[in-house]
Amino acid sequence: MINCGLSKGDSMRFRLRVATFLSIWGLVSGEVAAAAPASATDIVFDATAGQQSYLWTRNVPVTSDQKADDRLAVHCRYADGTALPAGEEAGAYVRWMFTAPTTGSYRCRVSAGTELARKVYSGSARWTLPATGRQVVAAGGTATTLEHVYTPSGAHRIAIVLDARLTGASMAHTWIEAQPQTSAGAPCGGPFNSPLAKWTRDRQHRGAMNTLYLDTSLLGGCPRLLLSLKIQNVSDTPLTVLGGHPSGGIAATHGIAFTY
Repeated sequence: MINCGLSKGDSMRFRLRVATFLSIWGLVSGEVAAAAPASATDIVFDATAGQQSYLWTRNVPVTSDQKADDRLAVHCRYADGTALPAGEEAGAYVRWMFTAPTTGSYRCRVSAGTELARKVYSGSARWTLPATGRQVVAAGGTATTLEHVYTPSGAHRIAIVLDARLTGASMAHTWIEAQPQTSAGAPCGGPFNSPLAKWTRDRQHRGAMNTLYLDTSLLGGCPRLLLSLKIQNVSDTPLTVLGGHPSGGIAATHGIAFTY
């Protein structure tokens, strides 16, 4: 079983430029708060309009090459059971940054009966690949998706999560690229990459989870990052990157970044 929280000792390891592959399941800073984040299958909490909450599944049994279970959908509603306003994103697979559309009480849950945890971080951002961003990656080809300019603030460590929903080809490799930029958008030093993740097809749709951790000191004074997800099709058949919200407001391919 993997627990996504960090002990005090764990927090020291995140001074490394990138985390290990098995960190894909969640992020919690042991230095931000001494107490462990609240967790349960079903979480109820209050939030002000626009406040963002990082939600992730915990205690998920995985091996180093196991994919996210399709049933692990994080889904949020108002605490009284009312759906979020039309057009609002309502969740994602495995981990997600919830943005409160109004001030009120909310209930979020994970559909597979595992634990769901919540934490509020500074400098948080969320973006989703729209339905029009759906891509077909030819056999042997590499695609770039989920591009987003992120300006870190509020703390000296950065966590970046780029998760894609894939279908089609039997095998793919994915990784995050984070290119430091000047305020004008020019490259500022070389890019940072997350560890290469390898995904094999065991169901029609699968999640490709990618995480990169950086210290702001590594940016050399560059104020922002151009983030993107690289997807390499290493099969002999096409691969499709899904966009939009195929079911119940659940994001297919999305990005998260925050400081801690």
